[in-house]
Amino acid sequence: MITDDDILEKVLSESDAGNINKPSRKKQSSKAFKKNKKRFFTSNKLWLKIASGIIILVLAGGIYYFATQNNNQQQTAQSEQEPTVYQSGTYLAGEDIEPGVYFVSSSNSNSYVQVSTTMPANIDSIIMNDNFSTYRYVQVEKGEYITLENASMTPADESHASAASDGNYYDGMYHIGTDIQAGTYEFTSTETDPAYVEILKDASGTFDSIITNASFTGTQTFLLEEGQYVKITRCVITETQTAHENTN
Repeated sequence: MITDDDILEKVLSESDAGNINKPSRKKQSSKAFKKNKKRFFTSNKLWLKIASGIIILVLAGGIYYFATQNNNQQQTAQSEQEPTVYQSGTYLAGEDIEPGVYFVSSSNSNSYVQVSTTMPANIDSIIMNDNFSTYRYVQVEKGEYITLENASMTPADESHASAASDGNYYDGMYHIGTDIQAGTYEFTSTETDPAYVEILKDASGTFDSIITNASFTGTQTFLLEEGQYVKITRCVITETQTAHENTN
């Protein structure tokens, strides 16, 4: 006969056997947590390396950018403070210097400038030449030679002429629109010898570039237009009312 105690004992023994064969939920969750934790940190280490690499690249790029900008600013400031100056000598446009217009300054009262197609120059290869004692503009094309004696020159976009402290323009050569505003001006001789005025379409110094010229004593009036050049000797240019109105 099976008693109640026999049934209870059987149930308990079966229960103990089941617990031995199956791990507890607590142990299962602990193992899963450790596994996920390991996977999490492994994945995060990879992303951490990628993020660190990106940050280093960004910082390096920023440092390079600011260093380059600072260097460019220093070079720009230096170029603004120190214009390019070429001393007496002979230069070949396209090799020694850039073709273009140059502002040539005299270093004494006996300066000379010459542009030629060959070197040494001869009467057939000389494009222009001039003896001067103040300053003037000279245009030189690629393949041409420019020779300076007792003079120096600077690219015209780095240096140019200007009015004297009294607002007048004395012996020299001026670019209309840069050195002097377009308009009508009075030209007055300053010595007993006649004044000489040339109005030119460019700075080539050739006869073909001359728009008009005049030799006179006393005062004459000339119209100066944008882009032209004017060269004066023994003369002073004073601004008239017409010139003043044209600047407004």
